[in-house]
Parts: sequence; structure tokens; C-alpha cells
Amino acid sequence: MGVFSADNPWVFISGLLGNISSFVVFQAPLPTFIRICKKKSTEGFQSIPCVVSLFSAMLWIYYAFVKSGAFLLITINSFGCVVETIYIAIYIAYAPKQSRGFRRRWGRKSSEMRTDFAIESERWRWD
Repeated sequence: MGVFSADNPWVFISGLLGNISSFVVFQAPLPTFIRICKKKSTEGFQSIPCVVSLFSAMLWIYYAFVKSGAFLLITINSFGCVVETIYIAIYIAYAPKQSRGFRRRWGRKSSEMRTDFAIESERWRWD
């Protein structure tokens, strides 16, 4: 059985359409972050949507590891984790000084959670 095989081709087609729409959703904040980079200020934008999106993508990856044959879920949500981490790094780089400490603490917590997530995923995968 191949990576892209499915019993029903409509299931695979709907999965591809879901990946395309998810790709567009992950790229939606791009104009905002281009503006943040040009002005070198967060201008009152919040990082909460990016953090929530990152955690959501991580939970979907966890689900995909538990479920067998979820290659499309793993690929798009891995891409989402990378993109959202970049967005958060850009936000922290241009955030006001008083909020940087708070964001860094949450960044460390996020990093710890990703490490725990990776360890647990591997443990579940091989049990």
C-alpha cells in the first residue's frame, strides 16, 4: 500500500483540497507580517492567533501519528508549525520591550511542549 493510496479516490481528493485550503489559511497572516517587518513595529497586533494556530497544528500532528495512514495531515500541519513558528519569531523580534520577556517565557514553554510532544509521539508510535 503506497503513501497516497486510499480505498476511495474521493477521500484522497478531499484530503488534497483540505491541504490546499489549509496552505492558504497558514499564509493568510503573511501581509501583516510583511507590514510588521517594513515598519519594524508590531503596531498593536497580537501574537495570540499565531500561538493558537501553532498549538492546533501540533495537536493535528499528534492525531496523525496516532491514526495510521494520515500522511496528508502530517505534511500540511508540519508546514503549519514551521510557518507559525516563523511568524512568532518575527513578532518577538519587533515586539515592544516590555512584552518581550513575557513572550520569551511562553516561547520557552512552547519549546518544552514541542519536545514533550515529539517524545510522546514516538512513544505512542512504537508501543
